[in-house]
Amino acid sequence: MSEQQEYHAYRNEVYQGLVLATPKQFSTMGLVSGPTPVESPEDYLAQERATMECTPMQGILALGETQWNAILSYRDTQATWAEKVIVDGAQTWVRNSQNIAFFQYLLGLTDTQVDDLFRLAATLEA
Repeated sequence: MSEQQEYHAYRNEVYQGLVLATPKQFSTMGLVSGPTPVESPEDYLAQERATMECTPMQGILALGETQWNAILSYRDTQATWAEKVIVDGAQTWVRNSQNIAFFQYLLGLTDTQVDDLFRLAATLEA
């Protein structure tokens, strides 16, 4: 028997009886740390969106002057008292919040554009 054949015979002997598991199965057994594996791109995106957040400074810089000025214009001319408090006092911007959804509508942004803004914001530091 050649050295390569001996290696393959040994390997087959060692691995005999082992059953391979998917990452999700390993995760549920506590053998893999980190986020639970997802089943589809839609699930992945939903999981990513659930964790997206940034500081107002990061969000404002990601939006840029023109879009931020549009929000300020709304705040100064049409916003309710509560909306003014939200614009001025938020400590964290959360991607899935109803406030971000409203600003998305106000600016005419798509879901993908908002996702990309949060991704960009997460890379910005002062």
